[in-house]
Amino acid sequence: MLKIQNSTSKLMTLERQKYSKFSYFLGNFILLVFFIVPTLPGMLIILTAELTSLKCNRLEPTQVNCQLTSSSLLGKKNTSIKQLKGAEVQVHTDSEGDTYEEVLLVTKDDNISLPFKVEEAKKINIFISNPEHNLLLIEHDNRLDAYIIGVTWILFWGICILLILSLKFQTSCIFDKKSGRMYLTKNNFFQI
Repeated sequence: MLKIQNSTSKLMTLERQKYSKFSYFLGNFILLVFFIVPTLPGMLIILTAELTSLKCNRLEPTQVNCQLTSSSLLGKKNTSIKQLKGAEVQVHTDSEGDTYEEVLLVTKDDNISLPFKVEEAKKINIFISNPEHNLLLIEHDNRLDAYIIGVTWILFWGICILLILSLKFQTSCIFDKKSGRMYLTKNNFFQI
């Protein structure tokens, strides 16, 4: 809304009405939410990208103990696995009919889901069945892919938001009766 700031017989100046402190706070809060909400998935992808490693030691010919470590930017989680029996691949079908495979570590007490591939499950089973092997180390690292996807997501939405914020809107209008001209001043969010 434009408000008359100055008026003479030859010149009239209209300027955009200033906002109250509450409106200013509310506008900045909405802008903050407008920036965070679209970029949040990218940030979560980056923060939850993991390096998962499984290190197994054979204590006796029939007893294998393992250490499962998952580390991300949010922290590190270690899980001790006693008496590993092997790995199992389960095939699941989702509601759309698509199938996916899940690798499970089979222990004496329960099954533990892993982000491993079928080939890695085969390596675990070969290690378990061959008492001559004393050490097994398998790592699954999805960090690089996740970082690329997350940064791309943030950049895309960040650029879109900056483009929207750089749109110019009318801030003042000057009518000059003497010259017969009207002058419009337009600024964007950055006052440019």
